[in-house]
Amino acid sequence: MKKIINTRNIAIAVVALFLVSSLSYMVTAYPNGRTGCTKKTTTAGCNCHNFGTAVTGVFTGADTVNAGATVQCTLTVTRTGSGNIGCNIAAQIGALAVVSSNLKLQSGELTHTSAQTTNPAIFVFNYTAPAAIGKDTLYATIARGYSGNWNWAPNKILVIKTPTGVENNTTPVSYSLNQNFPNPFNPVTKISYDVASLSKVKLTVYDVLGNTVATLVDKKQEAGSYSVDFSGANLSSGMYFYKIEAGDFMAIKKMTLVK
Repeated sequence: MKKIINTRNIAIAVVALFLVSSLSYMVTAYPNGRTGCTKKTTTAGCNCHNFGTAVTGVFTGADTVNAGATVQCTLTVTRTGSGNIGCNIAAQIGALAVVSSNLKLQSGELTHTSAQTTNPAIFVFNYTAPAAIGKDTLYATIARGYSGNWNWAPNKILVIKTPTGVENNTTPVSYSLNQNFPNPFNPVTKISYDVASLSKVKLTVYDVLGNTVATLVDKKQEAGSYSVDFSGANLSSGMYFYKIEAGDFMAIKKMTLVK
């Protein structure tokens, strides 16, 4: 009887292991990874996982790219609970290339090289814009391992513009605060913004507790486009916020320092 029970337990363990392996296929399929499951080509997503919000992702990087130019972008994936992280990144028109060692190019798209155990998992890659001006879209499908959750990352729209032309000399018609680049960064990043008319401009960096880390700009500025460098060399890794106040305009964005 003891031998029969042991054999039954072994059989149950084997079946359970098979089911876990099936659910976590996307993030344990080293070295094959997974492509073809973004909104570029399908609405099904990852059919070997269950859709859920236990894993989320966000693209960061430049919002505008000169035609034919290459810029660096980042997909940051965060999970709740346990499980490894995997991804599939695709561009509608432009070309993608590997920067960080946790990515590889497969069938013109990017996917993880192995299951990522860090949380958040940061995937850095290069995007090369097409030669024609217009718009392009970055897509990503992300997954959390053994619990079998997948999710869409919000698409990132890129504006492709000519390297020279009237758009580079036009006075901004509205105030705006752009996403810092690169992001995540170590230790320096660039923050750019637009001022629509002569205004008192204040650009401030805060930590997650609301303490002022740096005041980058605090003066009147004419209408135009501006950029300023911010260094986190003396700061700890983590999330920070930067806020612009210009006339009646106010905006806040977040950035991540990774050392």
